[in-house]
Amino acid sequence: MKKFILPLTLINICLINSNVFASDSINTIPLANKPGTILEIDKNYEVKTKEFDNSIIENSKQDKQFYNLKNSEKINTITNEEKLVKEILDEAKKYPVYYYNEEFEIPKMEEGMKIYYDGMGYLTKIVDKNGNNIPFKNKCNKVEYPQNYMVEKSYTENGTFIWGKDSNKLTRTSDHVLAQGWITWYDGVGQIGDHNNILNENDCATAMSYDRPPSNTEIFVRNLENDNTGYVYKNDVGGLPNAILDIMPTTMKNVFGAKVNTSSDTGRFKGRYYYEIDK
Repeated sequence: MKKFILPLTLINICLINSNVFASDSINTIPLANKPGTILEIDKNYEVKTKEFDNSIIENSKQDKQFYNLKNSEKINTITNEEKLVKEILDEAKKYPVYYYNEEFEIPKMEEGMKIYYDGMGYLTKIVDKNGNNIPFKNKCNKVEYPQNYMVEKSYTENGTFIWGKDSNKLTRTSDHVLAQGWITWYDGVGQIGDHNNILNENDCATAMSYDRPPSNTEIFVRNLENDNTGYVYKNDVGGLPNAILDIMPTTMKNVFGAKVNTSSDTGRFKGRYYYEIDK
């Protein structure tokens, strides 16, 4: 498996709660929209709306990768994953657990912004006119320390981070990053990613608050609802207010066997991902 180096800092970004932050200002970015929507702000602050085209999924001929594993291969893959997950979680017991609140601030609309909504309809990504991701601000409101842990070392990259309405969880240890929670999608194919790259069907966005591995990091993903597995590649980041990973809609259907429908609550699945950290 490929290994990758994590950054030395953990960026605090806000989470989104649709019950907070008034939307009565003309320059306020909506917190929710139709799943897959992209908004573009022109110089007159008029909003151009692009809704997701479902025919993209129907016409996709994407390589299904591990989707067609033989039963024996799938069983072996899942068995190895479960063993690794247990090892990671056992090690994580010696690190703190960080709980992030859902209070947040988001910027006002600006000329040239692109605003993305995920498969659950949440605001997930804001890009400025130069193509730079604009972070959302939030804060950690509770930390649980393990017994005998030295509080003066409370800021650490290693630990468990919990966020969102449904308590999505990411664990970072000395060797791995493991996350479990909702995996959703966004309309990212052909857009510019976090590394000035053009995104394709196999790319994904990690949660910028908690996980920012290098470009093209290979991430193993499992759909816990049907045990489909596959790899995606980190080339973008997003707010991910109630999810651990944003993948592309064709990948969601073709590789992980999850339904994608912008008019109903099918834009997500319970999943898990992990990758190995380079030293």
